[in-house]
Amino acid sequence: RAHRRRYCSPECAQIASRKFHVDPAEMQQMVWEMPTVHIASAYGVSDKAIEKFCKKHQIKKPGRGYWAKIYAGQKIPDLHPVP
Repeated sequence: RAHRRRYCSPECAQIASRKFHVDPAEMQQMVWEMPTVHIASAYGVSDKAIEKFCKKHQIKKPGRGYWAKIYAGQKIPDLHPVP
């Protein structure tokens, strides 16, 4: 029989498992407000984990170069999908 790890709290277990829980509607909002890398660092996961979450929940994200253009001051048409 395998030994199961025990943690002092659910928060410690979540940190150890590197999984994150977020409402898909909240994630939809966040991906259009900040780059995926920033979201990932806030949740303590990789940007690839955020990508996979978005793909699983069919959340559309900005295309490549979107944030670079924003930071460069270029005007970009509103691409944010209306929920």
